[in-house]
Amino acid sequence: MHVVFFSDQHLDSLGGAQVSMRLQKRFLERAGHTVTVIAPRMHGVHAASLAGRVHDPDFIDTPSMPITPDREYSLTWPGRRTDRYIDRALEPAPPSTWCTSRPTSGAP
Repeated sequence: MHVVFFSDQHLDSLGGAQVSMRLQKRFLERAGHTVTVIAPRMHGVHAASLAGRVHDPDFIDTPSMPITPDREYSLTWPGRRTDRYIDRALEPAPPSTWCTSRPTSGAP
């Protein structure tokens, strides 16, 4: 099964929801599933550490802007341009079987 997580924050940023998604991804992959995470690109200190990472097709970092003074959290502006970006990034991936949104803001 191909699972796609949509998150409003990058999994490498701080937060309980991010830890939960990292664990879900790890255990779904151990069970033999493919997991793709779509989240805003990071900025600031953490972005520098991710810059050297070999391209990982399991993560789609969408264009974003920082939204906090420490640049820990970022925002991807919704719209057609972002939709096209995600569609292009998902083209080489297998068809998704299950998609879920994981907001970190506390909203359902």
